[in-house]
Amino acid sequence: MTIPVGWWFIPLLVIVGGLVAYYGDVIGRKIGKKRIKYKNLRPKDFAAISTSIAGGLGTLAVIVVLISFSEPVRVALFEGEKARTELGKVKKNLASETEKLQSASEMAKELEKKLGLKEGELDKMIAKLAETNKVRLSTEERNKNLVKESNQLSAKVTKFGGEVKTLSQEIAEYQAEREKLDKEIGSAKINYNKLTINNVELQQRNLTLEADAIKLEKQYKQLEVDRGQIQEALNQLNAKFDQQSQQYAREIRAAEDKLSATNRALESQRQALEQLQRSADFFANKAAAARTNPMIFAAGDELSRIVLPKGSSFSAARTALLNLMRETRAFAKLKGAGQTPEGSYAGMLPAGKLDEDQQIDQLALSVLAAKDYDILLITRSIANSFKSEFLPVSIDVRRNPVIYDKDEVIFTLQVDGRKEVPAIAMGIIDAVTTNFADKLLRDGMVPIVGSAQPLGEFTNERIIAIALEIKEVGRPIRLQFLANDVTEAGDRVRFSHRLRP
Repeated sequence: MTIPVGWWFIPLLVIVGGLVAYYGDVIGRKIGKKRIKYKNLRPKDFAAISTSIAGGLGTLAVIVVLISFSEPVRVALFEGEKARTELGKVKKNLASETEKLQSASEMAKELEKKLGLKEGELDKMIAKLAETNKVRLSTEERNKNLVKESNQLSAKVTKFGGEVKTLSQEIAEYQAEREKLDKEIGSAKINYNKLTINNVELQQRNLTLEADAIKLEKQYKQLEVDRGQIQEALNQLNAKFDQQSQQYAREIRAAEDKLSATNRALESQRQALEQLQRSADFFANKAAAARTNPMIFAAGDELSRIVLPKGSSFSAARTALLNLMRETRAFAKLKGAGQTPEGSYAGMLPAGKLDEDQQIDQLALSVLAAKDYDILLITRSIANSFKSEFLPVSIDVRRNPVIYDKDEVIFTLQVDGRKEVPAIAMGIIDAVTTNFADKLLRDGMVPIVGSAQPLGEFTNERIIAIALEIKEVGRPIRLQFLANDVTEAGDRVRFSHRLRP
């Protein structure tokens, strides 16, 4: 007698599970005593993970051995669905054959009824024939008539005998077919019983696996909850630490900016006073000519800018300043400045006995103190300048810190997507030209004075595209502008946008 798979498989799983748990615990204790570390894992965590891995490998080995040496287990794991499909087919065939058998039984009953009727008629005819034979003995005429009737009856009897023979043959065929159907039904019942036994075993195995899956799912959910709580606490701590760090950094940067601004303001006032003193005669001589030529630069307009990396040497600083002045002269020439006895196109006015080169040397020495941050060097027009005249400039020295990180939100505004596209676009333009620009200046961006777009490009085409995108949403929504790249104070702002509920 074959023992069902479930009777030995379940105890085997229990025994193997106990062995896996025991040896996994032994392995975990040995690893824990050795206090092995792996990367950032503590010995305790590494031992727990090693124990889990050992338990998983033990279970995997048992499953592989069972699949290799037990055909019922292999069939249950890999061919269970196929067995269910074959069981369904057999059930369908059994139902079809049962219907055929019932139909054949009904037909056989009808044929038996017909045979009984024919036999009754035959008995009546035989009785009638006997009476006819008795009457034939009494008279020859009646005998002749009886002979005729007898012949007729004999023909009928022969005919009925043929019908009875045909019916007997049909009954024999139906009986043979019935026997065949009985054999098929018996075979089908045997297969059905086998499949039923296999199905019960599969159901027991599925119930066991489902129970294990439910336990594992509960454990996984609990681990997810614990992990979420730990992650949330960690995120809160990180956020608090980042917030405090940013606050301290902002306070330090604000203090440094304030100190730097004060120093720059004092230096600017001193330079402005010196420039006013040494350029009074220059502007007095050019005043009349300036009124007749068109103005090409207003006082304070920017001509060029360049960034000096932190920690630059004296020679690097001097080269950067010379390049800045070269670009300034080229731009002034392009705008219409001229060559005069004071100089070619643009330059720095003498400061006492110091000419332009000596002033550049002094600036190069002064920026050497900026070892921890980049320096932004900007040339600006000292006063209103006119075409065909020499353009006196000054060099503005500023810090160039990082103002925005990549993908940092710069500005947010509320937009109503239910309005028409022109109204949405005008609302964006108003916000960009006022609030957005003020926000950039407050954050420390250095505008290009004299430029049509001093802080960055923001075309009408882009505004219309954003308005169309908002119109598709069709409801009030927040429009956020984000920095495309790491943006320093002297950069032109390049940004992207996104929509938020």
